[in-house]
Amino acid sequence: MARSKTYKLLLCTDASFDRFYDLVEDPLELQNVYGDRSCTGIREELRTALLRWSLFVSCTGTCLDEYAPVIEGPGSRSEGRGVVGDVRLLCRQDE
Repeated sequence: MARSKTYKLLLCTDASFDRFYDLVEDPLELQNVYGDRSCTGIREELRTALLRWSLFVSCTGTCLDEYAPVIEGPGSRSEGRGVVGDVRLLCRQDE
């Protein structure tokens, strides 16, 4: 999400869910104006700011601590997947 005093942009991995709101005209964020051509300039400014932030400021991806205990059992995320091994492969390219 990127926000100015007057606009708010939400980008999603599925572009059909992207949202852009004019906070002056629509303070309750009820009307998505993402497709409105009159908003293209400011929308792209916020998009660029958000992408710049995500590349240079935001936290990087995380890796599992291989020495941390793994919770196993019914309903756990590791059930039948060997999470420690799978994540280690994503984090270590030298092995």
